[in-house]
Amino acid sequence: MYKLNTIPLNDGFFCDDAGMAWFVSATTNELFVLNFKTSRLELCGKIPENGNCFRNNPKCFKKNNGIICIPDRGKKIWHYDLNEKKWGAIWEDALSQRLCMDFLNEIDGDSYVYSKESQSILTINASYEVETCICLNTLDKGALELENVLNERIVLLSRAETVVIVLDYISGNNIIIDLKNKVDSLFSCYLEDEILWGVGFTSLFCYDISRDILEEYEFPNQISCYLYDDKVMNQFRTTKESCFCDVVTVGGKAWFIPKYSNMLVYIWKNKVKRFELPNEEENIISLNYRILRQKYIVEYVKNDRFLGLYSSRNEWIVEIDTILMVCEIKIFSTTNHNLQERLQKNYRQRELFMSHESGAFDLKKYLLI
Repeated sequence: MYKLNTIPLNDGFFCDDAGMAWFVSATTNELFVLNFKTSRLELCGKIPENGNCFRNNPKCFKKNNGIICIPDRGKKIWHYDLNEKKWGAIWEDALSQRLCMDFLNEIDGDSYVYSKESQSILTINASYEVETCICLNTLDKGALELENVLNERIVLLSRAETVVIVLDYISGNNIIIDLKNKVDSLFSCYLEDEILWGVGFTSLFCYDISRDILEEYEFPNQISCYLYDDKVMNQFRTTKESCFCDVVTVGGKAWFIPKYSNMLVYIWKNKVKRFELPNEEENIISLNYRILRQKYIVEYVKNDRFLGLYSSRNEWIVEIDTILMVCEIKIFSTTNHNLQERLQKNYRQRELFMSHESGAFDLKKYLLI
């Protein structure tokens, strides 16, 4: 057995009822499975999509006795048979467009998938036939970001319009929540029990939909961009984006995930508090090295208690116990020596790169100022 302290960059886990987590490497388009009970990570195989584009088929989910891998920049939906260990394409896009697909849910044997670019919802039935069931272009709200899934409803966000759409993707009915006269901007949101948590440019907020009551919370002190220079924080404040890229509710708290900082924020009992992750401080070299600008990706939520984040700074998973308020770097193992060597090689190359204070770094270009 070989120890692993890093895992491949990915766009989030699909966790099944058996304690297994499935994910696809965003850089190599390989399918992996992680056993939470044994902490074992194994490589299933590479998706046979032509080309080696970043985020070809980065999202996956389990259906029957197989894994479905859906495209972002790729063109096909793939099925991996867990018994036969074989791949097969079940759908191909006829148009030349980026698809940006996300898995929604499985209801009565049908799997529902949302495509951001085509603004449509597709179904995959038990025979792996794919059909388009809902087109959202008629809403005329611009690009719609998928924020969270509530059984048969999904929460979509139009940042351009500052509008949240709660869509029942079975019936096609929707509720439109217009916030443009209530908040200055809306970058991300999360709906739970008619309470909408949101991230604006300068504040966090909680909106009670049924009572039409909005509560705003200012960012706490010492929330900065990379936590190594006040000047960096000031430059960051001139950009048209928020400090936070995601929000999720876990353990009775609303957690706001930072886009660049290692300082998380949570709201509990109407108070805003900070939660700092250790060993995540940035420097010019670490920023220059990594592929992803965004600092954290939400990998999983377990038992309404454990929040798993992928750190693009360290290429590891940090798990937060939202009850005890402690965090842990997850260590995994594998029986695949080649996989262990490959990940360790990447880790050593990164550490070697970061140990040399060489090369110019353009912060403004990095932040797209």
